Amino acid sequence: MTNHTMIIVKKLNKLSVIVITIFAILITGCSSVQTSTVQTSTVKTSSDYRSVWQACINSLSDIRLAAISTDSTSGLITAGQAASGKKAPVARLNIRISRESGNTLVAVEYVPSPGTAEDDGTADRFLKALKQRIPNLEPVIINNSEKTAK
Repeated sequence: MTNHTMIIVKKLNKLSVIVITIFAILITGCSSVQTSTVQTSTVKTSSDYRSVWQACINSLSDIRLAAISTDSTSGLITAGQAASGKKAPVARLNIRISRESGNTLVAVEYVPSPGTAEDDGTADRFLKALKQRIPNLEPVIINNSEKTAK
């Protein structure tokens, strides 16, 4: 190769490194990781398990969610609603109903769609709808895996 050709090749190599670097920066700059905020709440009532189960199922429609899976034996209800679009990820509302010390506990966990960072208050809206059906709901504070009345 001649001197002139070597200079051109070196300039092209430098140019391609610069272009690749800029491209890599643009790609990383455009992608960001958003973490979802999980909202959890637990309430208790002296109402019987079956009444609470049915009230939970019925309260879902009040907040425009549908049950995805239910298992009354284990006390688990998973509800959801598609974000936007046909194949969009689904925000989930996980509900666990259990009996403890003569009370029925309802633990609610709202998991937003992946990439959604904001809490939209779904768990609170669900509990408000549930309270319309079961007026004697009381909040429960969870401390070191122990449940105590507020």
